[in-house]
Amino acid sequence: MREESLDPDSPASPGKATLSSSIKHFSQETAFLSLSEGLMKEVHSHLKYLVDNHASVWACASFQELWPSPKNLKLFERAAEKGNFEAAVKLGIAYLYNEGLSVSDEARAEVNGLKASRFFSLTERLNVGAAPFIWLFIRPPWSVSGSCCKAIVHESLRMECQLQKDEEKQKQARDLFEESANQGCLTSSYLLWESDRKMDNTRSGVQTQ
Repeated sequence: MREESLDPDSPASPGKATLSSSIKHFSQETAFLSLSEGLMKEVHSHLKYLVDNHASVWACASFQELWPSPKNLKLFERAAEKGNFEAAVKLGIAYLYNEGLSVSDEARAEVNGLKASRFFSLTERLNVGAAPFIWLFIRPPWSVSGSCCKAIVHESLRMECQLQKDEEKQKQARDLFEESANQGCLTSSYLLWESDRKMDNTRSGVQTQ
């Protein structure tokens, strides 16, 4: 009986069949990885869009194990501005006590005080239906030597409240004038016209500048 020699280059050779199978398998794996990479990029892009454009994601984010620092400051600020109560409170306290967010000693109390005031004010606006509590952090005694961060926060918040009251009073007064004008009062109509004219002139002056 004659023995058949196995030629590696023969189409029926087991070595060539194995090589062809390996190349085919490798091509399939490469195609799968390419497809997976494309899907990951698409999913990542969609996830980034959801995070960046949905305030509820930022508002519900947890900062339980985090404290404001220069590295995560932008995340804290963005979350606070999107309605995250925890982020707003922690930023206010961090600036008030200079904990984690180091500011240069020059005018430190003024800078920190205004930033703390900003986030404390935001905190109270988010604290809907509950009693105000920020006063616990800024109540006296205040420092008698130099600038006091607590006193600056107190004064800033006081001025903000006064401004809001003035705006509310102006709105109430305008509503009364408009109601009077609608009832046929010429004096009220004239005063409303004069007020609108002054406002238009002010806006024109700002645009010219």
